[in-house]
Amino acid sequence: VRTMCAEFDRDPNELSLVVRGELKVLDTPSEDPATPMIGTPDQLLRSIEAYESIGVSEIVLQVGTDDVNQICRVQESFAEQVLPRVTG
Repeated sequence: VRTMCAEFDRDPNELSLVVRGELKVLDTPSEDPATPMIGTPDQLLRSIEAYESIGVSEIVLQVGTDDVNQICRVQESFAEQVLPRVTG
């Protein structure tokens, strides 16, 4: 993104980097690097920290189901097990 900004004479600091992904909180580690917001609380925290380190300012998460109870369980797990550990 920074290279592209330089090519078009844009200030990269004027941009907000936002990522979007599927959220699942697992009890066992995920082995799929293509889904960084699906994993154990420790994996999710590492993903958040990695995004922060490259300048991401916002993460938009979705729970891919129409089961409202499942959505609530995922959100509650994330809120209880991951968010309190986020420092940024």
